Amino acid sequence: MEIWLPGIILSAIASGIIVLILFKQRPGKAEGNLELQVYARQLDELEQMHREELIPSGELSQAKSELGRKILNSDKQFQNTKITDVRQFDRRTFFLSIIIFFSLMIGSQLIHNFLGNPGYGDQPINKRIEVSLTLKESRLSQSDYIKTLGNFEDEEREFIDTIERLNQVKSQNEEDYQDLIRIFIQTSLAEGKVHLATLLYNQLISYMGEGVSLDDLVTQVELMIYSSQLYVSPEAELAILAILERDPTNVNARFYLGLMYEQVARPDLTFEIWNDILVANNNVDSPLIDYIKSHIGKVAQKAGINLF
Repeated sequence: MEIWLPGIILSAIASGIIVLILFKQRPGKAEGNLELQVYARQLDELEQMHREELIPSGELSQAKSELGRKILNSDKQFQNTKITDVRQFDRRTFFLSIIIFFSLMIGSQLIHNFLGNPGYGDQPINKRIEVSLTLKESRLSQSDYIKTLGNFEDEEREFIDTIERLNQVKSQNEEDYQDLIRIFIQTSLAEGKVHLATLLYNQLISYMGEGVSLDDLVTQVELMIYSSQLYVSPEAELAILAILERDPTNVNARFYLGLMYEQVARPDLTFEIWNDILVANNNVDSPLIDYIKSHIGKVAQKAGINLF
């Protein structure tokens, strides 16, 4: 609607100007002086009446003199007068104005959809893909991006200390190792140490190897992305792809993949992924679905897609 409303207003203004031009009065000369035609008929009638002896010669001469004076005055006024050729409002002009209005309105929107995008300069699609690939390849790693968000040295030292203590347990009982590391993860989250919880979860995933569950992979991705304030790092992307390799329909992984594409200037791919999720899960009560519903309009606008 942000695009349509200005388009309708501008189209209406442009159409109005064009229609006014069609109806505009244009000055010009009349094709003939009607008064002269009347006076000419009166002269003929006087001559006829004289031949029929209805008026005498004296009255004929006087009448002809009077008509001659009127003819000269009328011709003088006619030469100095302009009249207007007024275009009447007919059915053809009405339909023409309607066609002009809708042609401008729809045509401008089509041009915008194919050639334009609000806030972006003109770029061919190949150039946009090239820019996106550059952004994707130049992304900061998970650890480097975390450093831009603040100082987490205390949590990283705590992670090292925790792993050293857990390694002592692991050498004695591996089952207790997994249980304890999960307890430490929950404790870290309860204390608001999301970065520490992420490091511990990465350690747990690495320890489980090929035996890791799909739920654990999803939790790992969520912790990585939430700890980096919704930034999808290259490491998070690899974890997302690992999930989709197991389950191509996984909603969480597909959502985060769409989020990644938005961050590397491919809103068209984001819209495609998120729209498919909405179609299949529109009635699902979920924070991810709510997020998509509240953001897909902006994504569509960036991609040049009209939702209305």
